[in-house]
Order: sequence, then structure tokens, then C-alpha cells
Amino acid sequence: MHYMGPVIGDFMGKPIFKSLEQSGASYEFDRIASCDADEFFIQDLKDSELFVAPGLIYRRKG
Repeated sequence: MHYMGPVIGDFMGKPIFKSLEQSGASYEFDRIASCDADEFFIQDLKDSELFVAPGLIYRRKG
């Protein structure tokens, strides 16, 4: 995974990068994942989304 763009915030002490690349695809930060009792609902991800610890969801560009 290659982080790109500026840091646009932080979550749980980790930076939120505006975008990233993984396996040749570009992704842009979309939202913080929903959670309940310390578990993230990653089953709700769409095919175009990527979950990044500690709980960030990025959406594939294009």
C-alpha cells in the first residue's frame, strides 16, 4: 500500500491520508467505518471500497 496526498486528519492516533494506491488501483478517503463494541462492520463494504486499519474506508477512484 502506498499512501499519497496530504494528511487530512487522524483517527485513533493514525493519520488519514487523502488517497492511497494498492495493487495498481487508486483510492480516496471516504469515511470512518461504523463499529459496535470494538468491531467494525466490514461486511458492509462495497466492492469498490477498501478497509484500512484502524477503521478507515477508502473508495476506488474512477
